[in-house]
Amino acid sequence: MKSSFYTILNLHGFLSLVGPDSAKFLQGQTTCDLDKVDQNHATLGAYCTPKGRMISSFLVASPVENTIHLRMRRDICESTLAVLSKYIVFSKAEISDTSENLTAIGFYGTESAKWLQEIFGELPSQQYAAKTLDGKTLIQLDQVGEQFELWLNAESLNTVLDSCPITEAPLDPWIETNIAAGIGEVCAATQEEFIPQMLNMDITGAVSFSKGCYTGQEVVARMHYRGKSKRRQYAATFNEEQTVFEGAEVRLEKDSQAVGHVVLATDKAALLVLTEEAAQQTQLLLGDKTVGLSFKTLPYSLDPK
Repeated sequence: MKSSFYTILNLHGFLSLVGPDSAKFLQGQTTCDLDKVDQNHATLGAYCTPKGRMISSFLVASPVENTIHLRMRRDICESTLAVLSKYIVFSKAEISDTSENLTAIGFYGTESAKWLQEIFGELPSQQYAAKTLDGKTLIQLDQVGEQFELWLNAESLNTVLDSCPITEAPLDPWIETNIAAGIGEVCAATQEEFIPQMLNMDITGAVSFSKGCYTGQEVVARMHYRGKSKRRQYAATFNEEQTVFEGAEVRLEKDSQAVGHVVLATDKAALLVLTEEAAQQTQLLLGDKTVGLSFKTLPYSLDPK
């Protein structure tokens, strides 16, 4: 992995809400606490079916008052918009797909942080802290201040990139930082496959258990207070380079029952939702390939209590 790089996150798009009821509407629909999202604070979140299965997961920020952006995988923007649009008609807010107008750029490394500080004057000070300047929003993703996302409009994109001294990298190094951090996300291949706990979202701050009702809340809360998720998200590296597809089923061996799914993958590493037994193995069947792998320690405990 390069020490400092940037990556245009073209796998991702945006849904944007504008209007005085934007936060109130999302508060009743999503897993995260929108009362804690403002010009200085972003958060992870998810939108579920009434059965607690995730339709989308996202990073949410509010760069200006009464405006909220949800950054999610581009291939689920349309379907997520279609569902949310059914309910927002009763609110003083509008929602639209702004993927053509907004771009997310991932920055990693100490040199990236230094250059971003030159632009913003002062960097966000903690994980998921945010800062907006001249229409550009910067969000710190990690705890140590080396991984950031920069959101900006199409007009600013070329100007920023033309002046950037940091080396551009393909998507895989960026994806691997998220694999190591244990931050998975929903894509088209995994819509309605996972409850939030399977992606460890109850641990990474994407689920509030105190804010009140939201779509799917009963199922998610019951799992938290009365049960234990039989599947969790684990990070693994491959012993040899592999082509692995998101959403692929995971099995202990051919013709056995599925024990999980691939969440996020490069040819070197993956996030996998697995049973505890499967996470003890040194090889698994990912899709139609038997893959030798090593599980890595996540930067957080899988016991949320």
